[in-house]
Amino acid sequence: EDFDTTLGQLEVAGPVEVISATPFVGQPFDISIRGHLLSDGDRVKVLAGSSGVDCESVTHTSLSAVPGLDQRLEGNASSSLWTGVLHQATPHVVCWCGAPCVQGVDRYSGFAGTIEPIGPYREFVEVAAHRMFLVHLTGSGFSDQDRINVVPTTVGCGGPESHVTQPGVVLPSGP
Repeated sequence: EDFDTTLGQLEVAGPVEVISATPFVGQPFDISIRGHLLSDGDRVKVLAGSSGVDCESVTHTSLSAVPGLDQRLEGNASSSLWTGVLHQATPHVVCWCGAPCVQGVDRYSGFAGTIEPIGPYREFVEVAAHRMFLVHLTGSGFSDQDRINVVPTTVGCGGPESHVTQPGVVLPSGP
């Protein structure tokens, strides 16, 4: 039996160029996917974890580390762009949902890449008033030029007043 007649071609939709981003924690970054037959209805979920994340088990209700990725910002059939912000420097996996999401069915079957943020892991430090405390940060991408500040939760990191040292907080000088 010879198969010598071409009846057509099969074009598989989805990501072909795996993204690998290294954004800074707390700063917007682009999630860019290159592939075939991409569309405005495509969705991505960014999930904490570098291994053991099964994109096929992800649904619309799965908690994404980067909320608001329901609509791509721009793109065409060969590229898509979303923008997000990570608030913790743990590794993340990007899962992609194509045509099923366009049709209203949650099936994030495509692994689209990994994200390795630069910055500190989120740490919680218990302190007592009028007592010295030590903040030990772990994460990636630190340098001798980095600085920290202690701000109330009402100010938040990255806010317009986040550079102001709060009354009663004495920070050591130098690294």
